Amino acid sequence: MDDLLTHSPGTLALLRNRLDEAVDLLTPPARAGDLQAMEDLAEAAYRRDDFAESAHWHRRLAQATGAPGHDLAARRLGLFRGRVPYRMERAGTAVVPFESTDPLPVITVRLNGRESAAFFLDTGGHEVYVDRALAEKAGAQVAGAVERGYAGGRRAMEGQGRLESFAMGELEVRDVPIRTLDFAGTVIGGHTVLGAVGSAILHRHLTTIDYPAGRLVLRDRSRTLAGGHPFWLAGTHYALTWGTLNRAHRLLLFIDTGGTGVGLVPSPEVIARAGIKLGDDLVEGGRDGGGAVRAVPFTVEELTVNGTTGRDLPGVHFPDAPDFFPEVSRRFPLGGAVSHAFFRPYALTLDFTAMRLELG
Repeated sequence: MDDLLTHSPGTLALLRNRLDEAVDLLTPPARAGDLQAMEDLAEAAYRRDDFAESAHWHRRLAQATGAPGHDLAARRLGLFRGRVPYRMERAGTAVVPFESTDPLPVITVRLNGRESAAFFLDTGGHEVYVDRALAEKAGAQVAGAVERGYAGGRRAMEGQGRLESFAMGELEVRDVPIRTLDFAGTVIGGHTVLGAVGSAILHRHLTTIDYPAGRLVLRDRSRTLAGGHPFWLAGTHYALTWGTLNRAHRLLLFIDTGGTGVGLVPSPEVIARAGIKLGDDLVEGGRDGGGAVRAVPFTVEELTVNGTTGRDLPGVHFPDAPDFFPEVSRRFPLGGAVSHAFFRPYALTLDFTAMRLELG
């Protein structure tokens, strides 16, 4: 954590997911007009399922900055007035089998009790992402849309709304925030995919993505890991931990499991510092939230994350994306995103209470 200690005590508490402490520390500077403290308070309230308080700070930010994203966030959170978000209909452990594991885990979900579809798992995304047409068919409420950028350099309109219910396996969750995108033509592991399960639902459990067993295991978050390694939660969904590239270059990594067939996406600064040789090959046809992207593939000789090492991993560089995960890299020394090909041999457990992770 030493490289992050330049941040305020309130921000550090939020990174450690100590939400009550974060609120106490961030409220005075936010009331005094500190914009970053307001953003952090909006996020802390969201994580505590206090959507009315989160909407309050987004409205303040909209007034102070004029940014349309904050106004939309406040309006979307208003859809939950009088409701408890992320309300679980079932306690205990839920096991969700994968329909396929490669190139990404795909599961079957149900929307509003009537529409079934294939979604993929992606800790690199925030909430539940739903194809626009499917969201309309399922009767989702949508407050509006705002343009956002994605890792491949593309931009797309992203809707924000609410589902009455979202189910996967034995777990049903009521009053679920969603984002809507165009997933038309997305095929993963032979399945036509119409959405993604981001990290917001996973935060509310002791979560294991068990790749060898082909399943997602969601335990009650009162259970915690006894061991493991620390990670931090930046912004809405950036789970961060330390790693080492080629035994020489320490870097802060974003745990983004949704990179199709990818082990590492290094930042441009790390590419230069580590002397990574990029060839002339330019692969087209991959997709992210903004649509089709172009990528330059290369091989990662060795990547170590919290004592676990992967070798000869596929890496990619996105030449059309000069801003590398700007939501988090503008505040933290982000060195890369570690993804599916690194985690594939293991069961990845994320404990958002103790803020520890384990690869077993």
